[in-house]
Amino acid sequence: MESLIIIGDGGHSKMVQNIVRESGTYRLTEVWDDKYPEPVARDGILYTSLDEKLQSLTQMDSDVAFFVAIGDNEIRKKIARTLALAGKKFAVIVHPTAFVEATVEIGEGSLVMAGSIVQANTVLGKHVIVNSGATVEHDISVGNFVHFAPGSVVTGGCTVADNVLIGAGSVVVPNISIGANVVVGAGSTLTRNLEEHSRKKTE
Repeated sequence: MESLIIIGDGGHSKMVQNIVRESGTYRLTEVWDDKYPEPVARDGILYTSLDEKLQSLTQMDSDVAFFVAIGDNEIRKKIARTLALAGKKFAVIVHPTAFVEATVEIGEGSLVMAGSIVQANTVLGKHVIVNSGATVEHDISVGNFVHFAPGSVVTGGCTVADNVLIGAGSVVVPNISIGANVVVGAGSTLTRNLEEHSRKKTE
């Protein structure tokens, strides 16, 4: 079984760690977070400083997979790019209760959480989060570092560019185009295209 290092140890990471244990796809060996100035070993896992480890990436085993378990798109992107520049590879993590249709493509570093649905012919970019109970319907093109928050629904034929946050419980109607760095507010309904850097407020 391939070894896995998880970056981050907040609430989001705790859920990712549980998925890894339940799925049995990877063997979790280390968790890196700056709340551990000194290394701590628990249940066979080493919890240690993120900054210190990032400075010694080139000395590490190239066979280990990484996963950046941080919900914030910008922070996740910054750390993922540092790891990528050092030639590190990324895991794809899917909860056993998620439904991912056979034609779906999932980019490296992406996460599909419990009770979520990703339907036919959808393409998820790199380091995407499909959070608990979210639905990403058919024929959707999703960029990199996108976060579908819990309970959000994006219906068929949509295009979602990089660094987008689809807020919890929001709904995007069919064939909508969402530009880069857009925030769709929690509980909102999106019925028109949004240009990059736009914000759809909760109504």
